Amino acid sequence: MSALIAAAGGSAAAVGGTTSEHPFVARIVQGQPGADNSRACGGALVQSRWVITAGICFAGRVNTSNGTPTVSTVVTVGRPDLSGSAGASVAVDQVALLAGRDIALLRLAAPVAEVTPLPLSIAPPTAAEQFTIAGFGRTSTEWVPDRQHSVTLTVGAVEADGITVVGQGAVVCKGDAGAPALRRDGGRLELAGIASESGQAGCFGNVGGGEDVTLTRVDNVVDDIRRTISQPANLSGMSRFAVGRFDADAFADVLAQETTTGQLWRYPGTSTPGVWGPRSQVGGPNLSDAVDFTVGEFTGDRLDDLVVRWRAGSVFLYPGAATGLGASQVIRTAQNGWSDAVQMVAGDITGDGKDDILVQWRAGSLFAYPQTAPGSFGGSIELRSAGALSDAADFTVGEFTGDHLDDLVVRWRAGSVFLYPGAATGLGASQVIRTAQNGWSDARHMVAGDITGDGKDDLTVQWQAGTVFSYPGNRAGGIGGSLPIRAL
Repeated sequence: MSALIAAAGGSAAAVGGTTSEHPFVARIVQGQPGADNSRACGGALVQSRWVITAGICFAGRVNTSNGTPTVSTVVTVGRPDLSGSAGASVAVDQVALLAGRDIALLRLAAPVAEVTPLPLSIAPPTAAEQFTIAGFGRTSTEWVPDRQHSVTLTVGAVEADGITVVGQGAVVCKGDAGAPALRRDGGRLELAGIASESGQAGCFGNVGGGEDVTLTRVDNVVDDIRRTISQPANLSGMSRFAVGRFDADAFADVLAQETTTGQLWRYPGTSTPGVWGPRSQVGGPNLSDAVDFTVGEFTGDRLDDLVVRWRAGSVFLYPGAATGLGASQVIRTAQNGWSDAVQMVAGDITGDGKDDILVQWRAGSLFAYPQTAPGSFGGSIELRSAGALSDAADFTVGEFTGDHLDDLVVRWRAGSVFLYPGAATGLGASQVIRTAQNGWSDARHMVAGDITGDGKDDLTVQWQAGTVFSYPGNRAGGIGGSLPIRAL
C-alpha cells in the first residue's frame, strides 16, 4: 500500500537512487527544522517566481482568505549539494492550491534569476515510458541527505489525474512529496508529474512496503498552471511588435523591439491560449536605426522572416531560422528605398499563397509589393490612392472573412477600426469593427495573427499603458471580446 511522503519533524527531501545535479529541483522546508511543525517536501522551479509541489505538503497550512502560508516556508533551488552556497533560498509569500489535483503552486518573495525553470510537458504519459524523479528525501542509508538524488521508474497505469510508476530496488521515500517526475523530449527535460504517494520499500527506517509510486499528472492541467503562475503581459518598453512563427511548434510567437536598446525579443507562444512563454533575446540585427519592421513568410521554409526598413530607406530581409535570424538580404537599397514610407505590413493580399508587403506612404496612399519568388518582390500595385489613409493611425493585414484572402484593418485617429475585405480586384467596401465612440484611440499598436491558436487570425492591441489584449477573429468579419495576454 502506498503512503503519503511529506516528511515531518525536520527531514529533508530526496529520492533513493543515484546523485543528480538538476538545478531546478527544489527543497521546500516549512517551519524551523527539528520543530514539531516542521515539514519538508520536494518541488521544481517552473517560473522565476513559482515552484510546483504536492498539495498534500500544505494541507491545513494555507490562509483561506489570502493564500499566504500559515507556517514560514523557504524554498532552496540551484543547490544540488545542500552543504554548499550555490543557487538561492527564498521565502514563499503565497500558496495556490489547484482544485481537483494534488498540486500546490508556491509564489516566491523574489524571482530566482540564476536557475532556468523546468518546462511543463503537454504530452500524455504512456505505459512503459520511463520517468526520472529527483529530490532530497531519505535514501536507503540516510535520514537527511545533503545531496540531490534521482531514480528512474517505469510507467504502469495511467489514470485521469495520476500515474503509477514502479522501480526495482530504489523508490521514492519520505520527504519526496512534490518531487518532479522528469521526461526527456528530444534534447530537453520536461515536467510530467509530481510525486504524491509511495510504497517506500527499502527507504531508511521503513519496514516492508512496495516499490510502487503514485504521481500526480501535470500534462492535462498545464493551462490551469500557466494561468496561475503567469502575469499580465506588458510591452511598455517596446516600440513595436509583430506576430509570427519562429520555431517548429504550432503556436504563434511575438517579436518586439525594445525602445532604448534596439534589441529584439521573442515571446514564444504556448499551448495555453493567451499565455506567452518566457521571453528571450533574438540573435540578429540591432534595430536602433530601424524605423519599422514586419514579419512574414518570404523564403518558403514555413518559418516567418523579419523585414526591416532602416532610417536611410533601405529594406533588408532576415530569414527566420531555428537559431534566430539568418544573414541579411537586400530588398531595397537606400538609393531606391522606402524613406518616404509611414508603415509597412506583411500579408497575402494577392491571394496566391505568398506573403506580400504593403506600404503606406506619407501621401496617404497604400501600395502592395507582391512576392514573386522567395525573397523577391514585383512592382507596386495601388490599393488606395493618395489621401485615403492620411488619417490612419495604424493598419494591419490578416484573414478575417473566411475566404482565404487577407483583409486590411485600419485604425483611424478618432479611434474607429474598419475592415476592408480582400478581393481579387483589390479591397472591398469597409466594414465597421469599432466605432469612434467605443474605439481604440488609446491603442499604441495593432497587429494581426493567430494568438489564440484556433487557426483564425486575431487582432492584438498594445495599449498606451503597455498592457496587451487580443480580440479573437471569427472569420466572419468580426472579432470577439478581449482576452488579456499573460506571460510566464
